This record gives sequence, structure tokens and C-alpha cells, in this order.
Amino acid sequence: MAIRGPLASLAKSLLSTCPKHQQLCLSKSSKFQLATLSSSPLTNYLNPQEQQRRTFSSSKTPSTTQNNTPRNKGFRLRSLTEAISLAHGNYEDDDAEVIAEKLKQTTPAFRGKHRDGTPFTLAADLPLDHKAEAKRLADHEAILEEEDRVAAQKKRWIENAKPPRRVQTLDARGRAYGRGGRKTASARVWVFPGTGCITVNRKDFTEYFIRHSDREMIVNPFVATKTCGMFDVMAHVRGGGITGQAGAVRHGVSRALEKFCPELRPPLKYLGYITRDPRRKERKKIGLKKARKAPQWVKR
Repeated sequence: MAIRGPLASLAKSLLSTCPKHQQLCLSKSSKFQLATLSSSPLTNYLNPQEQQRRTFSSSKTPSTTQNNTPRNKGFRLRSLTEAISLAHGNYEDDDAEVIAEKLKQTTPAFRGKHRDGTPFTLAADLPLDHKAEAKRLADHEAILEEEDRVAAQKKRWIENAKPPRRVQTLDARGRAYGRGGRKTASARVWVFPGTGCITVNRKDFTEYFIRHSDREMIVNPFVATKTCGMFDVMAHVRGGGITGQAGAVRHGVSRALEKFCPELRPPLKYLGYITRDPRRKERKKIGLKKARKAPQWVKR
């Protein structure tokens, strides 16, 4: 590539006047020419004091021949060095702009997001080493975002694994309500502080339930929580039989006690009083006497 800029006139003068630099080829790279010129004795004349002194002496005795060839080579070289400086020359290759334009067209831009969520775009005209660094930073940002997402997910799992916070739930009269069920029976139960009076369908539970097993079933929640004689119960039950209604009342009483005092939930849950019993009578099948009972089998 040819030399352009102020260095071209200096190089041509050197080739025409200095025999030592006649072998310097102008077709070579400008970087090689710059290295050769910087190592030559010409750099000694770049001293400002020396330049001023040589300029003063050359201005007194300017003498040249008719063919524009300097009589004294030293004066001609020194005058050239006074006009230009190697530090301000254009020593870049001619194809540098073309290569940069091709890289800008062929290399895509890198896009990503910061940790705070704001997007960023890296221009495609950055140097290759800058692009590699930018790609590495983008990958690092992606890894950090994934780590943050996993940490947030673990934190959310831990929060969801904690038991829900239960609070007391009362109506306007200060009563806790619980709905219970067993088989086909359904009961609505209200529990409130009292002396231990239990009423079922406006009757005392000892009159409504004749069997002792049904009475014990209704009292079991108070025995488990050690609150016998501390609450009054008012229940309305319908559907099913006597045993199903007793189970429905017990289920409603357990739920009402939990709402009145959430601290009573552990013993009730452990004994299974809060859970709805899903068992019920199985339907009869065709060809059988009951759900599973079959008639006597006869060989002939």
C-alpha cells in the first residue's frame, strides 16, 4: 500500500537525497516504513532547539541549483523536518475503513438484560476483543439471572410449605360455626362459651341420642381438647340415621372448636375429628341380594 499524508513527501525526499534509504520500497506496509524511518539518523533533528538553530542557518544561505537539487543535502533534509512531524502523520492502511465497514455489516449486535431488568444493546462496530468481552458479560448476566430465579423459587417453596396462619373466626354473637357431615347426614353446629349444655334439634342430646355410643361420639372433641364444661353447643341435624347424625354433629363440633380457638387444632387433627369421613353405604348390584351378598349357589 502507498504512503499517504505528510510522510509521503518526506519519504520521497529521503529516497532522492539519502543513499542509505534508497532501498526503502514505497509499496511495503506503512508500519514497516515508519519503523525504518524512526531508526534512521533523521530522528536526531526532531529536537526543537536543534530545529530552530538549523532553520536560522538555512534561512541565511539558501542555495540550490537550476535542477532544484540542493547543494548541501543536510540543509534540505533539515528544512523538511521542520515542516512535519512523525507523530502527526497518517500511517494507517487504506483498507482499514473497508475492513471496519465489513465487520459492521457481518457481525450482529449483542442484546441482553441487566440484573435490574433494563435491556442493553452492544453496537456491532466494536472491536473483536470488545465483542468477546461483551458476549462473556452477557453470558454472566444470564447465569446470574438464572441463579436469582432459582433462589426466588426456593424461597417461594419454603413460604408455601409453611402452615397457613389461622385466626379466630366468630359471628356477630360471638359464636363459632362449623358444618359437619357423616354418610348422608348433615349438621350445622354453633359453639360458644358456656357451661357445657349441648342441644340437638332443640332437644338435649341425651334425649335425642338414646345409645351411649352416640353420646360419647359427640363428647369426644371436648375430651380430646380438655374443654369439657367450657362451651355450649347448639346443633341442627337432618338426613341419615341416628349414627350418621351423631357423626355429623361430632364433625361440626370439631370444626367449630378449631375456628373458636385455632390452638385446639393439633389434637383434633391427630384423632381425625376434623376430616370428613367419606364412607357410606355401597349401592346394591343387579343379581345380588345386597351390595356384595350373593344368593346361595346351586350346582344343578
